[in-house]
Amino acid sequence: MKVRLLERGEEEAWNRFVDERTGSLLGHRAAWRDVLAESLGHEPCYLVAEEAGAICGVLPLVRVAGIIGGRALVSLPWLDAAGPLAADEETEVALVRRAVEMGRETRCSYVEIRTLKELPEPRPVRASKVILVLPLDEPERMWKAFDAKVRNQIRKAEREGLVGEIAGEEGIAPFYRVFSRNMRDIGVPVWGEGFFRSILRRFEGRARIVLVRRDGHAVGGALLLHHGVTAAVPSASSLRSDFALCPNHLLYWTALREARALGASVFDFGRSTPGSGTFRFKAQWGAEARACFWHYALLRIRDVPEKSTGSPRLRWAVEAWKRLPVPIANRIGPMIVRRIP
Repeated sequence: MKVRLLERGEEEAWNRFVDERTGSLLGHRAAWRDVLAESLGHEPCYLVAEEAGAICGVLPLVRVAGIIGGRALVSLPWLDAAGPLAADEETEVALVRRAVEMGRETRCSYVEIRTLKELPEPRPVRASKVILVLPLDEPERMWKAFDAKVRNQIRKAEREGLVGEIAGEEGIAPFYRVFSRNMRDIGVPVWGEGFFRSILRRFEGRARIVLVRRDGHAVGGALLLHHGVTAAVPSASSLRSDFALCPNHLLYWTALREARALGASVFDFGRSTPGSGTFRFKAQWGAEARACFWHYALLRIRDVPEKSTGSPRLRWAVEAWKRLPVPIANRIGPMIVRRIP
């Protein structure tokens, strides 16, 4: 077996392997290589395992010039999980070991591999985050299965004149106005608008923008991505000024119906911390938690980097960020967040 870097022009073969493998994730698609390189400046290091000239395993990685913990090799930043995808455990282990070797060769501080299953190596493993997933059904049956409180809040949004809609790239600007303001409000640097435009372009046919409007103006927005049987919402926000009108409930109800129309049978609400407000919001739809396992090979540092905004060490930065005017936060945020995998 040979493990090497993916070369230009081999993306179609990579994606064919990904599409044929049970358990493949959105993060395994080759398009992320260009999205993360062109929008965030990360250096792609996509590994391919071959046996007799045929692909038998893949591991997407990018090198990040991090400001917390130092330079890192990550699979993959921004996404909940990617990690090794292989025909067997032997190939999986070979890919991971080559990633760690590559981290040492390029003097990375650590290697971080994000998965939805626990790998035998590397160690340590952090499992403090979960994704919440919901089986999808026909809209009428989903509606009846919802808790009465959820149905009432969707109805309230509709009574108040809120309208859900599906958009393409033309929806990015209104989505970003809502999303970037909300990120400032919670004290977190935001990704640039160009990052989301790159995703829509690179995932043409697999990406949508979901919007909720009030009197023609967006008050909620989400990015919806589709891969295999799963549709996921990795980024979503609603304006806090309109929370009383329940825009988030209509936003996710619109996203759920669109996911079903796309042919998905599973809806991924995205990453949350158990017990948090976002966790409770997602769980009320009937979604079940599934652990995220983030594996670390600590090469030039002693401890796993602490990147959570809930960390006491970062609390002062979060509070300071909340005080920035939105235009300033949007200008400098992308320069910071690109260096926090």
